[in-house]
Parts: sequence; C-alpha cells; structure tokens
Amino acid sequence: MAGFIQHYAVDLGSTTLRVYSDRAREVRTTPNVAVLDRAGGIRARGVRAVALQGRTPVGFEVVRPVGRSVITDQPVAVRLLREALWEAAPCRIWESARASVCVSDESTPVERQALLAVCQEAGLRAVQLVPASLAAAAGAGVEVRDTSGALVVDVGTENVTAALISAASVVLVRSIPQGGAAVDRRLVRHLYEEHDFAVSVAEAERAKIRLTSLPGEDSTLTLKGRELDRGLPRTLTLSAADLTPALHEVADDIAELILSVLVDGPEALVHDVCERGVVLVGEGSRLRGLEERVRRQAQVPVHTPSRRGEAGAVGAWRLMRWARARGATMEPHRTIASVAPVPSAVVSGPGSGLGGAVAEPEGA
Repeated sequence: MAGFIQHYAVDLGSTTLRVYSDRAREVRTTPNVAVLDRAGGIRARGVRAVALQGRTPVGFEVVRPVGRSVITDQPVAVRLLREALWEAAPCRIWESARASVCVSDESTPVERQALLAVCQEAGLRAVQLVPASLAAAAGAGVEVRDTSGALVVDVGTENVTAALISAASVVLVRSIPQGGAAVDRRLVRHLYEEHDFAVSVAEAERAKIRLTSLPGEDSTLTLKGRELDRGLPRTLTLSAADLTPALHEVADDIAELILSVLVDGPEALVHDVCERGVVLVGEGSRLRGLEERVRRQAQVPVHTPSRRGEAGAVGAWRLMRWARARGATMEPHRTIASVAPVPSAVVSGPGSGLGGAVAEPEGA
C-alpha cells in the first residue's frame, strides 16, 4: 500500500485554494469560491464562480467558505477542497492520502479543529497543520532552521501577518485586518469621494491588479461604473497617479505593522532583520508602491520571491518532505504548534537564502 501513498500540501486561503501534489509536481491554484442554488447545490466553482459575481440569477448565492483564515462554511469548504485534491492528482485510495496544511499562526484550537474536520471529510487521512508564516518563509527560500532572525510578511486578502522567525519557530507574530480586500474598499471610497464615480468591489479589484503592471504614474486605465449624479453607466479613464493615494493608505499600515514587530522583537533578531531584510509574500504584496514605502519607512531591505503567492503551499510541501527525509511519521490529524518538533537538520537544503526565488519543490 505504501506505493500508493499520495502526498499533498494545501494552502486554504480566503480567496484562493492552492494544492501541491507529489504526483503533479506543481501548485494548482483555483479561486476558493462557489455559486450555490436554493437547494445548496454547487452550480459553479472556481474561475467560473468568480465570473458570475454580480451576475447570479435570483436564488443563487456566491459563497466563500473561508473568511479571515477561518472556516465559515464547512460543507462548501469540504467540497471545494475535495475537487481541488482530485484535480491536482487523482487518487482513488483516499485512505493513504497525506497532507501538510497551512494554518493561521493566531488560530484558536476550535478553528484548528474545524480545519482538520474539513481535511478529514475531504478525504485526507493524515494531516499536519503547519504555521502559515513558517511555511511561507520556507517557500520563499528562507533557511528557517537558522538561528538568525527573519521577518516574513504575508499580505493576504483580509489579513496581513508579520512573523519574526528563528530556529524553526515563530518568535513573534502580529497581524492587522488589512490586505487586498482593504485596498479594494479604499479604491471604491476614493473614486466615490474624489471622482463622483461608483464602482463595484470586483471592478476595484480588477483596477488594483492592473495597476501592478502599469509602467509609470502617467499610465492610464479605464474603469466601468456609474456616475453619481444621474446613476447612468459610464467609463472613467484615470492615471496611476490618480489612484495611488488610496493604495498608500494600506501600504503605510503594513509598514507600521512591520515597525511594531521590529520595536518589540528580541534585539539580536531585530539586528539580523535589519541586515538581511524583510521578505514579502502573498499575492497582496504585489500592491503598487508597497516595497518602496516599506523600504523607506522601516529602513530595511525588502525581498520578494518570484512566485510569492505560492510560497505557503511550496513551503508546507518542503517542511513535509524534509520531515519525511528524517523518517518522521505523519499521525492522523496531528496539529503542529510550531515546527520545533521537526529535527533542525531537516529544515535545510538547496535553494535556501533570504529573498531567493521560489524553486520548484523536489519530490521525495
């Protein structure tokens, strides 16, 4: 039966579900959202469900089963995770499936138990929960077993988490309820107050994503919305400079979070961070101007892996692979408060180095 064992790494985010399998040897990404009918049946999921936002017929509902890293709709979360596991690597012998799953550093025992229940119902028979910040650090190329300090900032959809890591454990972690969703809301408010223009949150999100690829402040983009005085649909063309003030508000909040960790962290580890720099991960870290404002306000170097959104799933896979290389067994539904139980010699290997690109994980 050992030859049929299937291993996964899972990052169950508020917006995106990422799964890595040792069979596919790649991170499969899908929006963590579904459209339900009146009977609770899933009529669309993933990319198609996202496309239906704002266009769903009467009686249909768009559901996101995870909010602020907490399971909010267990049945939907189970079904979406089961489908994602099957798409990543079809495996009919579910009793042999194993997984390393990212969990919020600040989650409660009840929240961790809910996540374990989702994994069990989705078909995973042995699960290890790994602190999300530690997984992100490993996935971003940080040598997490090093006794030197490393500061990893994960900019998610609804939360931004800053974790000071040393010797394969989280020394200090802080978070704020900001992130990509906060940027979307501030863009909506900015357009309403400064340009008398109303847009949906979905349109604001699309504008935020397009802003990341604009070459200069004079570059323009076009938004679809409604004029406030008459309520009629129209388009509005603005330059990047017209929208960046709304982005800077969130960037400043993230910089303040980083500073608070540097102020309150152990002095020796803080000195390490000031020399080695801060690592930004998560798709939200692509926010226009974020790196520069963090670098200027916190006075530290800033590094970003090339595949920053996949750092959590890649890191969870690496931690599991290193543990397996040392012969560690995966107990059913085991929760790891930190990776201190994993021998320090396991948490090392090629591709380490602060701020390096996220390499493709190796198979066991």
